[in-house]
Amino acid sequence: MTNRTYLLGIDGGGSKTDAMLECRETGERHRLTGGPLNAITDGKAVALRQLLELSDRIGQLLLEYNGRLSSAVIATACHIGSADSSHWSIQALVDRFPGARVIGCEDTEVALYGALAGEPGILVIAGTGSAAVALGTDGHIVSCGGWGPWFGDEGSGYWIGCEALRSAARAADGRGPETMLRQLLAERLGIRRFAMREVAEEIYGAGWSRKEIASLTRPVAEAAARSDMVALSILQRAADWLAEHASTLHDRLTGRTPAVASYAGGAFAIGELLIGPLRERLAASRIRLVPPLLSPVEGALELARKEANEKEERSAT
Repeated sequence: MTNRTYLLGIDGGGSKTDAMLECRETGERHRLTGGPLNAITDGKAVALRQLLELSDRIGQLLLEYNGRLSSAVIATACHIGSADSSHWSIQALVDRFPGARVIGCEDTEVALYGALAGEPGILVIAGTGSAAVALGTDGHIVSCGGWGPWFGDEGSGYWIGCEALRSAARAADGRGPETMLRQLLAERLGIRRFAMREVAEEIYGAGWSRKEIASLTRPVAEAAARSDMVALSILQRAADWLAEHASTLHDRLTGRTPAVASYAGGAFAIGELLIGPLRERLAASRIRLVPPLLSPVEGALELARKEANEKEERSAT
C-alpha cells in the first residue's frame, strides 16, 4: 500500500476532546474522542495522560492505514503559542509523531475559524465554560470571558446547571417560585426527592465535576420546552450574558469586524430555546446571528490544511 499523508485537528474542550484525522490523498476522515485537555482546571498530569491516550489511538490508525502525520493543529483551553513552543501538548505530539509540523492555539481560535470559515466576525462560545472571540478585518483576534467557574463562565453549561440547582433549592425552601426542575433534577440525580440532605450527599458527597453539572442543561431544556417559567428565565438570562460577551467585542472592534456572529459549544445543543433569545438580544445590538459552518474540530483540521499548503508553497519557491 502506498504511504499516505494525514492532517490532524484536535479540539481540547473542558468536557471532552474531539480529534479528526484526514487523509490528504483520499479525503477519508476518522473522528475520535477523548477526555478533556484543560490543564488549568484538571491539572497538567491529567490533561497530558488524556492526550497521550488519544495520541496512541491516532497512531494505531496511522499504522493501520500505512500513513504518516504531516501537519497537526491542537487547541486547548489555555494559551499555547507558536509551533516552536515547548508547551507540553505540542511536545507530546512532536514526540509521538516525529517529522510532523505541530501548531498550537487556543480552543476559541479553532472554534472561530470553523464557525465562520476563516472570515471576520464574532463567535459566542458556551460549553462547560463561556467566552467570546472575534476576528477583525485587520486580522487581529480579541476575546472576552473565559474566566473560569469561580468568577466567570456566565451563560455557560456549568452556569445553567448551577442556576438550575439554585432555583430548585429556593423552590424547595419556599424562597422562590415552584418549578418542575425539582422533579427533573431529582430524577437526574437518582434521588427520591429534591431535598437538602439528599442533594448535598449526591452533589458534594460524590464530588460532581463541572462537566456533570453542565450536563444539567438537559433537564433545564426539558422544563423550558414544557413552558416552565423558571427554566425559561434561566435560559433567557444565559442569553443575556452571552449576548453581552458578543456586543462587548463588537464595540471594541467597531469598524473592524462585520456585525455577524455565530456560536459553538455543548450548551447550544439546547437549540432554539437558547439560540432564539440570543438571536433577539444580538439583533438589538444590530448583530446578525448565523449558524456555524464547521465544528471546532473541523476548524482545527482546516488550519492544519492551511499550514500544510503554505509549507508546500514555501518549499516550491
